[in-house]
Amino acid sequence: MCQFALLLFHQLTVAEVHASHHLFAFHPLGDFKRYYDNMKELTDKLKVRHEHYSDVMDRHFNVWKRAGPKTSRQEFHWNDHHASNLLQNDV
Repeated sequence: MCQFALLLFHQLTVAEVHASHHLFAFHPLGDFKRYYDNMKELTDKLKVRHEHYSDVMDRHFNVWKRAGPKTSRQEFHWNDHHASNLLQNDV
């Protein structure tokens, strides 16, 4: 998909997406159109679910705010610690 790297994916037609990568071209265009439509529908559903969960989590964090920058044991919270990127990548 190198030639289309600067274009936004949703601006491409199904035929352009099909032709954009050699792995897509292995599949017949008719089957690929059905797969593309199904994935687009699933993506829309997942976006709605993600927005709902994001709103729920925002409300949760607004109600349950941290008392300070450190825990009750005077340690930094895991995501404020200097090794937090290692913890996030480990999961």
